[in-house]
Amino acid sequence: MKKVITIILVLLSSVVLYGQEITDELWLRAVELKMSSTQVYPTQSEYRSITKDKKGKVEEEESIFISHTEEDGDIINKFISGSNSRGEIDEDYETVQRYLSINVISEEKGIFQTTLSDKFSLKRESDEKIEGIEYAKYKMKMKTDKDGKKIDSEGYVWIDKARGVPFKLVLDIDPDQKMVKKLQSSTYYSLTDEGYLVSTKSETEIEVSVVIKRIFMTQIVNRSNFKKLEKI
Repeated sequence: MKKVITIILVLLSSVVLYGQEITDELWLRAVELKMSSTQVYPTQSEYRSITKDKKGKVEEEESIFISHTEEDGDIINKFISGSNSRGEIDEDYETVQRYLSINVISEEKGIFQTTLSDKFSLKRESDEKIEGIEYAKYKMKMKTDKDGKKIDSEGYVWIDKARGVPFKLVLDIDPDQKMVKKLQSSTYYSLTDEGYLVSTKSETEIEVSVVIKRIFMTQIVNRSNFKKLEKI
């Protein structure tokens, strides 16, 4: 009987946890900054890709620059320039076309949730000093759906204790593919002069094992010169 009661209490505690509003003031400050910055976009993006072998030798390198301008409330992406290890590339290149289709204004909350659920958990763990600045470190777990596939990820986010500004998010993502041994994403945030919270850099580390060969890929996105949409 005692065992049954214990199980019921555990289940009830889970019900209370899921759907519970997050009350951490520092976290909510970061959420507020994110929500007030949803109509902000970069005017330029740089996409870099580097592939190395297990000894660290660069096998392939690619760099593409895209500009973003507003036209009647919509963001228009335009190819500026690009190159890879074999030379210059043009707008018809497959990777360029993929980057041109990206929406650089995301309306999704992403990690900036205000409620705990079975798809999002958050726990403040410790404080860390990085380059003289005190940050609160939070551990999180997320479940998301993309193209019909469920993706599990967990990691940490650091928030400036004095200003409530996120500094960095590091997520280990379950690749759900046997050949992918590692998939880690790092996102760096900054506050513009106008007070908008923006992602200035993201870096994805991928380790792939193909037959007897191991490949290490790094994908970097740098975004700059942010503006607010004039027509919403």
